[in-house]
Amino acid sequence: SKGLAGPPDFVEARKWYEKAATAGDPRAQFNLGLMYLTGKGGPANDKEALHWMLEAARRGDPHARCNAASMTLTGRGGPADPREAFRWYLLAAGQGFAQAQAMLAGFYYEGRVVPRDFESALFWLTLANRTPGNDPLLIRAGKAKAVLEKQIAPDQLERVKARLAEFKPAGFDPA
Repeated sequence: SKGLAGPPDFVEARKWYEKAATAGDPRAQFNLGLMYLTGKGGPANDKEALHWMLEAARRGDPHARCNAASMTLTGRGGPADPREAFRWYLLAAGQGFAQAQAMLAGFYYEGRVVPRDFESALFWLTLANRTPGNDPLLIRAGKAKAVLEKQIAPDQLERVKARLAEFKPAGFDPA
């Protein structure tokens, strides 16, 4: 089903992911959620995609947590719930997932769901900015970090640096 001996068979892959996901495998749950989200191997179904993302998220998968947060934030697959989205982003960000860190920074910067907090925004932007690559979200996070660093007071910068020095990503943090 991975296409090692020919083209990928997404229908077959979806069938095997379904079996493993039903048995509780979080990686399979995440992959099955992606297949439902994208329509690979069968029809797209946002409600099923969110269901499987949430199953994997509850088992600690940071990718699934970030996807579940984004889907919950926008109401894809269920009702929009910014507070619940914030919770999933926070869990994934705590595990070191850069995209979740960048999204969480936006919540703090805008004062969405939580009080506006530029120190926390800069903290999460700095962590997100440590991940190399060309992800557009992370590129925007890097630019936002540079702007925010110039806007906050030196004592605030020192507090952010202290938090950064203490940060250790959680390997597994069940919801």
